[in-house]
Amino acid sequence: MTFSPFYMGNDTNPVDPDGYVLNNNWGAQLNFMVPLDGGMVERCKSIAKRVEERQRLDYALLRATKCAALQKDGFTFRPGSRFEHLCSDIVPIVSVLKDAGTSTNSVPVVPPVQTTDATEGILNGKEKSVGRIIQ
Repeated sequence: MTFSPFYMGNDTNPVDPDGYVLNNNWGAQLNFMVPLDGGMVERCKSIAKRVEERQRLDYALLRATKCAALQKDGFTFRPGSRFEHLCSDIVPIVSVLKDAGTSTNSVPVVPPVQTTDATEGILNGKEKSVGRIIQ
């Protein structure tokens, strides 16, 4: 619903020196809007949810990248500072493998990468079929 007040005024000096005309028009306009497509709100919510998920992923990846670069350069946040928790869960793969009790010479298993189209892709030098991610 929208409410729009308006004013239209007019001052006129006619040719006759004794004549003077002043017009004032006041009014308001009230509009009601009714969506004709009931699914529009649900579509908007689903788009907003996907945007939020994408922003969370971007934040997590950027945080991991920057924390890894900081640790690679030999720096970290001071223990007890208000930012200490930001990089506390970023650890090198070698330390994860040591904690799991596996050999550090083994290569971690990485699941195959999926692309956005259903074409054939080449992964690790071998041609493999990749799935489709619906966005």
